[in-house]
Amino acid sequence: MNQQKHRLAVLFLIILLAASALSACGRPFAASSSEQSLSAAPPAQSLPESAPLPGDASSPSASSDPLQSSAPVVLTLAVPEGYTLARIGMTLEEKGVCTAAEFIAAAQSGDFSTFPLIAAQEANPNRCFALEGYLFPATYEIYDNETPDSIIRRMLTHTEDSVTADLRAEAAAIGLTMDQVITLASIIEKESFGHGEMRNVSSVLHNRLNQGTRLQCDVTINYVEGAIKPFITGDVNRYNSYYNTYKCPALPAGAICNPSLDAIKAALRPADTDYLFFVTDKNQNYYYASTWEQHEKNVSDAKNAG
Repeated sequence: MNQQKHRLAVLFLIILLAASALSACGRPFAASSSEQSLSAAPPAQSLPESAPLPGDASSPSASSDPLQSSAPVVLTLAVPEGYTLARIGMTLEEKGVCTAAEFIAAAQSGDFSTFPLIAAQEANPNRCFALEGYLFPATYEIYDNETPDSIIRRMLTHTEDSVTADLRAEAAAIGLTMDQVITLASIIEKESFGHGEMRNVSSVLHNRLNQGTRLQCDVTINYVEGAIKPFITGDVNRYNSYYNTYKCPALPAGAICNPSLDAIKAALRPADTDYLFFVTDKNQNYYYASTWEQHEKNVSDAKNAG
């Protein structure tokens, strides 16, 4: 009986020990706080292989930020027929490319002797702007960060291409340099309302030059007052007698605008007339005369035109 009790006691002890072991193995292991945070964080999301890196040029955020973009902007520069050097500079200033003063300074200080028409100019200390007349009127595409020198060279190239070898030969055939032709064309441009009158106006100028008569064109005074004096320093009157054709004996010291190709052709091919005078009325009609008496009558008629 005692032996049986002893066996039961041993069996009960074994059961207790087994229950204790099962309880210890079944309790979850308590993780440390750092391990809990690691297991709770979502897994890292890697960028797709095609996605741009932050700051990359192809990144949408980088390309859409104007502060980070350095790509130049293409602008349209329209240069109408008859614009002056100063007026082109003012247009560039309006577009934010450069100031008018910077454009004029670049035109005055740059070496443009690689352009045959510029190289052929005779040295003339009485000429105000050497490039006046040579910046071909056209529509140009330029960059917003382009230098004045680059723009000028592009315009001079257009002039060289437009004034063909045949036109240069025509000038030589009538005893004029191309510089004289361009200066004459600039006056024709400013004196003509439309291209239809250019050859008649040209004939008046040619006839007066051939007779040794002063041209007496008001547009040359306008040029001095509006396109020279406001843009120079020092004695602003120093060019008056060299451009005002009521004072200078023949052509002015240089062109008074940048003429069209039609004006250049008209300077080379004047109409065959004996006209020495012309006047226009408020409706832009032209009255030509070969004598002073006829011109006086034309002036009266032009004033009274309805």
